[in-house]
Amino acid sequence: MDKKLEFWHKRLAHVSPSVISQTVKENGARGLPNFKNFELKCEPCQLNKQQSIPFQKPHSGAVLEPVYLKFEPFEPFPDEDSRHERIVKDASDKSSVATPGSSEDETDEDSPDTHKPSTKIVNWFRKLVPRPDGSRTDVYYYREGCTKRLRTLKDIEKYCKDHNLTFDSDIFNFSQSDTFHGVIDGSKAFEGQVQVLVKHDYMT
Repeated sequence: MDKKLEFWHKRLAHVSPSVISQTVKENGARGLPNFKNFELKCEPCQLNKQQSIPFQKPHSGAVLEPVYLKFEPFEPFPDEDSRHERIVKDASDKSSVATPGSSEDETDEDSPDTHKPSTKIVNWFRKLVPRPDGSRTDVYYYREGCTKRLRTLKDIEKYCKDHNLTFDSDIFNFSQSDTFHGVIDGSKAFEGQVQVLVKHDYMT
C-alpha cells in the first residue's frame, strides 16, 4: 500500500481511491502527486462498508402495507365557566387564590338577601266618576304617570302581569263608596281622586 496514497486518503476525508485517481487524471487538485498504485486498505472505510445497509428499491408491482398513524386528541379547551372556577396557585408562597367566578359558590344559601325581589312603592289612584244621568258612579284605578284607566280587577291583573308587578286583589275596591283598601296619602288626596300607596314586588 502506497504511504502517500494513505496520507492523501485521510487528508481528503477518506475519499475513495477511484475519486483520487480521477482527480489526478484531470489535474483537478494542485499539489496532488501521481500515484502508481491505487490499492488501499483503510480499516475505518472497511468497517463502514460492513455496517452500512445499501438502499434497496422495492420490486415493481410490490404491494406495500399501509401505515396508520394514530393521533391522540388534545384536551378540550375549557369554557368560560370552568376557567373562572379554576384555582390559581401562587408558587412563591404556595397559597391558593380563587378567581372571581368562584365567589358565587361561597354565597350563603340561608342569607336573607338571597333571591330577594326588589321592591318599589307604586302609586295607584282611585277615581270616582259619576255618570251624567246619575244612575251610578264608575270606579277607575290608574297608575301614577299613566293615563290608562283600569275598570276591573282583570284589567289590573293583566296590567300588573305586563309590567312585572305582583297582583294583589285585596288592595283594590271597586265599590261606589269612598272606602277602599290601602294607605291614604292625605297630602295628595283631593275631591274625587284618592291616592292609594301599594307596595308591589317586582318579579325577576
